This record gives sequence, structure tokens and C-alpha cells, in this order.
Amino acid sequence: MPRWPGPLLIAAGAILGIGALSAGALAVQGQIAVDDPALVGWLALVGAVLFVAGLLYVAVRQLR
Repeated sequence: MPRWPGPLLIAAGAILGIGALSAGALAVQGQIAVDDPALVGWLALVGAVLFVAGLLYVAVRQLR
């Protein structure tokens, strides 16, 4: 198993999740306009899934 996918997924998921949650908070406060607030929620969910997948990949790689 190559080493690079785990840290890449962790970093990408964290950036996407935190960015989406920040955008959602700004949209609720009215500081930015968001056409579809549900999209921001889906992006946060995708970021969380990527983050967990990266952690799982690293854990499984450590066991092998």
C-alpha cells in the first residue's frame, strides 16, 4: 500500500470540511450570499468523509 493517499485525504478533508462550515456560518450571519445552503452542508459532509477515510487508510496501513 502506498503511503501518500492517507495524509492527502486527511488534509483535503479537513480543508474542505472546515471551509464549508466557515462558509455556512458566514451565510447564516448574512455576510455572504449562498444560493443553495444545502450544498454547503453536503460539502461539509464530504469533507468529513474524506477526513475519516484518510484516518482509516493510515490505520489500516499501520496494521499491515
